[in-house]
Amino acid sequence: MKCLFCFSTDFVVPHDNYQPQHGEMVKCANCGKLNDFDSMMRVVEKEGEEFIKKEADKIAKEFEKKLKKSLKF
Repeated sequence: MKCLFCFSTDFVVPHDNYQPQHGEMVKCANCGKLNDFDSMMRVVEKEGEEFIKKEADKIAKEFEKKLKKSLKF
């Protein structure tokens, strides 16, 4: 996850094995601003969806090339 303000990945962790919960505010260790955990999760989900779509498109194009090549006589 990244800070919504400065894009840092460093956050204040109150104890080992800390897991933020729904509705919680998480403090950025870089800029000190509070980030809404739910908002950060939505950004992570969106970025993940975009990454998966790009990778799926890349795999489909590679498969199409191989299929066309194998069907040529």
